[in-house]
Amino acid sequence: MAIKEETALFTMPKGTGNGMPNAENRPQATLWLNVGLTIPVEQEDGTIVDTFVSLPVGIPLDTTEPMVMRGSNRNWLNIVQVKNALLEFAQKTAAGCEPGTGIIASNLQVQFFKKGDAAKASDPLENPLMVDMGKLLKIA
Repeated sequence: MAIKEETALFTMPKGTGNGMPNAENRPQATLWLNVGLTIPVEQEDGTIVDTFVSLPVGIPLDTTEPMVMRGSNRNWLNIVQVKNALLEFAQKTAAGCEPGTGIIASNLQVQFFKKGDAAKASDPLENPLMVDMGKLLKIA
């Protein structure tokens, strides 16, 4: 007896299964921010050429969205404004390059950063903000 292949009742959308589009569905970046250093490299003819060597992965600029300006902390909003202006400057600078070329920004700083562990709540008995809710709210 032949086995009939059943048609699925639903199909998963293309992607990785975690809500993120897979590589073929993502917009393809053409503007990049590369981090690296310039080193002298000897060519086959014996000449020395200063060559920019970057990390294996760059930061896509044209597919990066600016941060949303929200919140009530003026300092934070000022920082977000500068972040967005830096992104726009980097996008415009990269867009102004001839295809296959780049510009070295001498004053750009690189931060090495390691994410910290998530903060843990205090032991309720040691938290000075914990109060007897019944007494505070005058519930008998």
